[in-house]
Amino acid sequence: QLDGDVFVELDVGSEGNGDEAQLGGVLRDLLAGGSIASYVTSPHGFQFRRLGTVTPQPRACTPLEFRCGSGECVDREYRCDRRPDCRDGSDEEGC
Repeated sequence: QLDGDVFVELDVGSEGNGDEAQLGGVLRDLLAGGSIASYVTSPHGFQFRRLGTVTPQPRACTPLEFRCGSGECVDREYRCDRRPDCRDGSDEEGC
């Protein structure tokens, strides 16, 4: 926190998109919009830098979610609904 402002460091993943100029531009535009959800934002002091390759860690699914074989979580209500919601279609297996 500095002069009443809170500074945040954010790691952003970009599956397959290595265009740093494009990614930086999208983030600058988002910050310049003035808010993200209920947070007031500003591009003042914004820095964009490449951190390198990061191995994604799947988040824990909530009790209301189904863990796909590919690692992502989808709402349990989508399990066995005859429509694949997981990237690997595992929510429709064994129904």
